[in-house]
Parts: sequence; structure tokens; C-alpha cells
Amino acid sequence: GNLDLNGNNITGTGDITHTGVLTTTSNVDGQAAINIIETDSNSASGPIFQLKRISGTPANGDNIGQMKFKGKNSSGADQVYGQFYGRIGNINDGSEAGTFEWQVAKSGSMTSTMRLTDTQLKLLNGTTIDLSGALTTNSTIDGRDVAADGSKLDGIEAGATADQTAGQIK
Repeated sequence: GNLDLNGNNITGTGDITHTGVLTTTSNVDGQAAINIIETDSNSASGPIFQLKRISGTPANGDNIGQMKFKGKNSSGADQVYGQFYGRIGNINDGSEAGTFEWQVAKSGSMTSTMRLTDTQLKLLNGTTIDLSGALTTNSTIDGRDVAADGSKLDGIEAGATADQTAGQIK
């Protein structure tokens, strides 16, 4: 059945177990529909929002949790505009690995745009990086040592033209 609080709060300690769909509705702009509050004064992580999938046959590649961000489109229909989910990368005991994948709506369909694994961040399906600051690396980009190549390019005479002699180029 339904639980009707009639504007009253439920307080207490312990666990609440619920089976089925839990829905909360808020009509106050800028206010959270759900608040998870931690009141401990220690430095431990908290509060914790946990999604846990229990499967009798877990396998690499299984999706284990998902968050969707929905709104209405111009015709009033529900539309998922963004979502991300967690996936099992490796189930082997002692070698466990996970994956996060982000998707956004593109021409009305959900499209994977980014995947984070235990070893890589991958941009997918034509997703590019648009930087407004400097790109710094202590490694290579596309197999090139950017710092060394940049130093070589910095040594080229400003305004160099094709009419230079071999001696000038050397």
C-alpha cells in the first residue's frame, strides 16, 4: 500500500527496506527532492549513496548501476538527455576492475561519449576536447614527445621562407 505522511516526518534509526518503485516529488524550485545527510563529526567519507547490484552470475561487462537525467522535449514527451552507468570490467577476485560510461542524447538517441576504465579515459563517437587553457603532459601525444618537438620548432627562424640558401638553413 501507500504511506501517507500528511506533512509529518518519520524519524528513527535503523534500516528501511523497500521493494518496488520509490517516487518522491518536489515542487519547490531549487530544493533537493532527496537529501542524504551525514552528521558525524569525523573525517570519514560520507554520506554515501550506494547502488548495489546482486547477481548470482556476475560477468565481465555487466551493468551494475545507472543514473538518468530526464526532461521533457518540445512535444511534452519524456526524454533522457544524459546518463552514466557503472559496469563490471573484470570480476576475477584480486583483479577486479570497473568502468564508467557517459552517454548524451544526440539526434534523439543516446550516444556513448566517454568511457573511463581502470587504465584509460576514452572519448567515443566523434567526441572531441575543447580546451580554453594549456595542455600539459609528462608523456607523449600520439607517440610524439611534445616538449622535444616543440623545442625544435621554437628553433626555426621567425618568418622563414623558401628562398633561403642551404647554408642559411644549416
